[in-house]
Amino acid sequence: MNAEKFKNQKFTTGFILPNFSKRNLGGFTLLELLLYIGLFGVMLSISLVILYQMLRNQDQNRSMLEVEEEANFVQRKIEWALTGATDIITPLQNQTSSILSLTKYNFSQNPLVFSTSGNAFYLARGASSSVSLTSANVKFQNFFVHTVPSIGSNPTSVIMTFSVASEIPKFPASTTIRGTFYLKK
Repeated sequence: MNAEKFKNQKFTTGFILPNFSKRNLGGFTLLELLLYIGLFGVMLSISLVILYQMLRNQDQNRSMLEVEEEANFVQRKIEWALTGATDIITPLQNQTSSILSLTKYNFSQNPLVFSTSGNAFYLARGASSSVSLTSANVKFQNFFVHTVPSIGSNPTSVIMTFSVASEIPKFPASTTIRGTFYLKK
């Protein structure tokens, strides 16, 4: 009996919310659309700022790495030349110079001459012309060499200093290298 009573009733009419009618099922309201556009704009702006910072940091790191690599290459090249050096021609003992000239034991292209010109660092072997050891992306500056004579059991030493800086003003980077090298007796 009770089943027949509920059989013909519509149960859906009691569950419809007053603000949820068929006329709103077609899309977003203007307020919702503006809200979503605003949220999308904020998310896009934040993403672009983060991307810009990542790219800028990558370029800055590349500039710093290039400066460090150039300085390391020049330092290793001078170490190579001083290993097995038999005589320091320039600078004279107890003198400072911006040119390092030396002869290397059992080396056919003597003398080796390290010098600077403009923003570059050069190496000349024997009678051949100078070759730049640095790229155009860096400035090679303040190259000074001082020779200390051997005293007692201490061997002759060469004190060297130089600076390398980035040529890209947007991403400044620089380093200064100082070192002392001892010649074998």
